[in-house]
Amino acid sequence: MAALWIIGPEPKEEGRPLDPKLQVHVREYRERLDLTQEELAHKAGVTRNTIHNVERGTTAPNILVALAIAAALGVAVTALFELAKKGGK
Repeated sequence: MAALWIIGPEPKEEGRPLDPKLQVHVREYRERLDLTQEELAHKAGVTRNTIHNVERGTTAPNILVALAIAAALGVAVTALFELAKKGGK
């Protein structure tokens, strides 16, 4: 089976976070599986830099990248990315 290589979107300006309404849980799931960023990137078919930027919140993945990361972690994409509830987290 051929690997699917997906290039994520360009990162936003350094230090400029994503919309605070988006909560990202990729790091939590990756660490539960004891995976490095490099290992997750390989399993998802993306670069380590993409995983790094998604975890830091400096870039939001496109839908294909989000689905690939979720599949590599064995969870639904909705477990990794969610909108914050009104009035805070």
